[in-house]
Amino acid sequence: RSPLPPPSPSPPPPKPPPPPPSPPPSPPPPTQSTAYVGILRRSPFNPSQSLNWALYLNTIMQKKLFGGAIGGAAGALGGLCGFGGSIVAVPLLTRFAQVSQHGAHGTSVFAAFATGLVGAYTFYKKGGGSDTVDVKAALGITAAAVVTTRVAAMYAQKIAGHKLLFALGGMMLAMPPLVWVKPYLESTGTVPLRTAASLWNESHAHKVALGLIGASVGVASGMFGVGGGILVTPLLSLMVDQKTAIGTSLLAFLGPTTVSAITHYQLGNVVKPLVLPLMAGAGLGVYIGSNLAISMTDTQQRSLFTLVVLLIATRNIVVARRAAARVKIAAV
Repeated sequence: RSPLPPPSPSPPPPKPPPPPPSPPPSPPPPTQSTAYVGILRRSPFNPSQSLNWALYLNTIMQKKLFGGAIGGAAGALGGLCGFGGSIVAVPLLTRFAQVSQHGAHGTSVFAAFATGLVGAYTFYKKGGGSDTVDVKAALGITAAAVVTTRVAAMYAQKIAGHKLLFALGGMMLAMPPLVWVKPYLESTGTVPLRTAASLWNESHAHKVALGLIGASVGVASGMFGVGGGILVTPLLSLMVDQKTAIGTSLLAFLGPTTVSAITHYQLGNVVKPLVLPLMAGAGLGVYIGSNLAISMTDTQQRSLFTLVVLLIATRNIVVARRAAARVKIAAV
């Protein structure tokens, strides 16, 4: 009889399951400063910048008051010079409110809208009606501008912030000489005489010119977050007096700023807590600035426009060059 095979060894007992991981410790309750830092780290705020101002402006109420002050400064200069004020609001938002470049462009459009709305109403009511606000010309500019605004805003989303700032500064440098062309033509007796109350009724060439101005305004509003008055005022000043150019410009960029605001909001480039303070400050500032502009002479308005635009353009170019240098160093 053959022997039985040895019994197979029994399998080892299964290992006990590992103990469940202990839950992470609950974070401490946020203080005012840590809550502010949390807001900074949500797009479109820029988390890479210093938090010194965050510690100073450590509550939402202080933040909104600061936004109102920025809007007031932007509106006042906008009413004096005929632009939306975004060229003032954007650098202030990036420097002091620590908003990213795209966020500053998108949020400042709301200040530009308030500037145009209150400023155009003030010029129309206190500046002589159609003598200072050419409604037909403004509507023609707006109709052309809304066509190009959204496309430009979508394209700007793909461009680095320092490149946008550099392009804005370069565009601004080209504008001040234009406001002095008409006085030169008047001094030589070669300036064309207006025969109609509105530029829209002058000729077909004027309609084409207004359409081209509007298309350019749409591109500027969509790409840079500006109202477009930085283009409308000097270009219109080639055909009308400076007060009419400013009043018409304030009305003309309402359309493109509306489209630009909607587009930037959809792209996530709007800092919502700053919208209402910026608009309220801009409305008050442009009311004061518009009343001052109505009492100024053409030469004073042209000189102020030239000085303000040159200063801001130079600042934008310098900051853009520094930002480009930092990007180049980081890429090495």
